[in-house]
Order: sequence, then structure tokens, then C-alpha cells
Amino acid sequence: MVLNVDVICSETGEVLKEGILLANAHIYIAKRDGKILSDDVDVIDLDDIDEGGQIEIRSLHVRFPDVVNQLKEYHNRMKKASEFWNYQAKSYIEACGGTWKEGESNESL
Repeated sequence: MVLNVDVICSETGEVLKEGILLANAHIYIAKRDGKILSDDVDVIDLDDIDEGGQIEIRSLHVRFPDVVNQLKEYHNRMKKASEFWNYQAKSYIEACGGTWKEGESNESL
């Protein structure tokens, strides 16, 4: 049994689970109502220290609804703060997937 599956949040890039079985990864994703966006397999060469050879790492990039909701809330908080302090938080808003347009509501997230 090889533990070589990583679960990665597609929104933040955070590795949520590392080195688990594929079945366990699917259970974890299902419990959090996630949606798999991509399934990548990378072949990595091992060093002589690790006895050489190659290993396959499977990366599941997943979108989780709770993370998307947190990013929407963050977007709204940054937008309100920028309006209150009279500055544009363009880089912060773009970091959470929004686009900044003066005078326009961004509900596309």
C-alpha cells in the first residue's frame, strides 16, 4: 500500500492532506462536499539516499464550498473597509478572486 495522494485546495493552494490513500482522499473530499477540479500525477525521481528509483505523486485539486464562502466574506470585508477608509484594496480583492471596478458591486464570486 503506497501513501502518495495529496489533497490540495484549489482556491488557496494549501495542502490539506498529504500522503494518504486515494480512498481516504475521496472520503475526506465527500465529507466536506468538495469538487475535484483536476487530478494530476507527477513522477518524481528519488535521491540515492532514498534508494533511488521513482515515485508517483497524485495531486487532487479540490474546490471546497466552505473555503469559497470564506473568500466571499473576506472580499466583502475588504471592500467595506476600503470604502470606509477611502482607499482601493485592489490587490486584496483580486487575491480572493474578485475584480475591482469603481462603483460596481461584485457578486460574481
